[in-house]
Amino acid sequence: LANAAVHRGDLWQASFADADVVYAFLSPVPMPRLWQKCRDEMPAGTWLVSNSFRVPDVEPDAVLQVSDRRATRLYCYRIPGAARPS
Repeated sequence: LANAAVHRGDLWQASFADADVVYAFLSPVPMPRLWQKCRDEMPAGTWLVSNSFRVPDVEPDAVLQVSDRRATRLYCYRIPGAARPS
């Protein structure tokens, strides 16, 4: 798709400043650090989507149930603050 890109690398070194969505399939351990990185770097109104693991002590804006053999849940968090201009 012309409006989508996938990047591979060290997520702790990557900038999220231009991301509309960050998708993560990690473990529970780095989720608080990832949430803080997203809040620090991503524009307000963008999304962190976490496959299977919640951000501790943060209520997701949506939880999507995937119809797969694992019954995967996607935890969707909107980055807080003023809405991003269109």
